Amino acid sequence: MSFIVSLVFKLAYFAVTLGYPIKEAMNSVKNKEPSRLWLSYFLFLGVLSLLEGTVLFPVKYLLNMLCSCTWSSIKFVLCLWLYHSEYKGALFINQLTQPFVEMYYPLVAGPLGKVLSFVGLPTRSEEDSKDKKTN
Repeated sequence: MSFIVSLVFKLAYFAVTLGYPIKEAMNSVKNKEPSRLWLSYFLFLGVLSLLEGTVLFPVKYLLNMLCSCTWSSIKFVLCLWLYHSEYKGALFINQLTQPFVEMYYPLVAGPLGKVLSFVGLPTRSEEDSKDKKTN
């Protein structure tokens, strides 16, 4: 019985954290209405996944010692909050972090542009100059 409950929870977890957001993001792309909500959601989910394997690992480990589904339940509810139509937590977090992004973007963009040009990938400034030439 616990296997079935665990399986149902895992399926619901993947449906809530990935299935529905991917479907809605694809719909917004298909309708040519890019949504800042879904971009922010996937960005936050990626950062959270990176952190939970490194910095948040002790917290995740301790919570899972209490009950094996504690961390997954917290992440489940957090993901619902991030894209729920009433709360739109991803946009809220985006607004909170915007001053930090504006402050640190030049520090990251410069070295990242050098790495991208070294690898042979176009940088944002190169793409902008190509767009100006075509217009």
